[in-house]
Amino acid sequence: MEIRIIIYPPGFRDGQHPNLHVLVDSQVERVLFEDQTAVGVVYRPNPEYQPGGSSQLIKSKRMVILTCGTLGTPLVPERSGTGNPEISKRAGVSPIADVCGVGHEYEDHQSTMHPYKSTLKPEETMDQFLTGRVDPKDLMGWNAVDVQTKIRPTDAEVSSLGPEFREIWDREFKEVPDKPLTILSPCAGYDGNPLPFSGQYFSLVGWSLYPFSRGHIHITGPRIDDLCDFNPGLLSDPRGLWSVPIIIYTKP
Repeated sequence: MEIRIIIYPPGFRDGQHPNLHVLVDSQVERVLFEDQTAVGVVYRPNPEYQPGGSSQLIKSKRMVILTCGTLGTPLVPERSGTGNPEISKRAGVSPIADVCGVGHEYEDHQSTMHPYKSTLKPEETMDQFLTGRVDPKDLMGWNAVDVQTKIRPTDAEVSSLGPEFREIWDREFKEVPDKPLTILSPCAGYDGNPLPFSGQYFSLVGWSLYPFSRGHIHITGPRIDDLCDFNPGLLSDPRGLWSVPIIIYTKP
């Protein structure tokens, strides 16, 4: 099942912004540089929707703002020659600027997910929507999460987890009372692939908000279709499982 929704803010239709243009179904291949100044972007139509489309160039008069999400943003400057020169050379890209931090220190929440079958009604979970059994129009504005709880252990619980955890807690969390160790989130739906299952579910999802582990994402070639080198680095921190202190209590 594929769902594509394009929502235009009111400002697009008010007649007051004739110089505002939005290209949909397009992919940025790289930023165009003159010397070390960004002067435009090279993009192509998404071949999934417009096969055979050729690359196009848009020039900028003032600046280029790059925002392609956590995974996409590092890859565009690397394809453009901005990043670690060694990575650029291995990928067949001519280096333009030495910015070694691009693509490094990837950080992600590490989580555990526990689904439970429920007596909820079909319209009270996302399950029928995710399996394509209902019209999505009534659910598209809902992320299935209505409440969350931030968790901080008591001093006794911290002590029971051992001296290594105590050292981390005292240094990173103890004196910051609004900094939670984890979040526990009830989710109205099967958190995973619900296709093999019938009925309605809810899930308990717990994750660490401040993991110490770090990973990376880099290009392996000059083209947008080249596979990326992605290592999320989960549990890579030498302190091991202390970087994922998730505790979920459930009744048998």
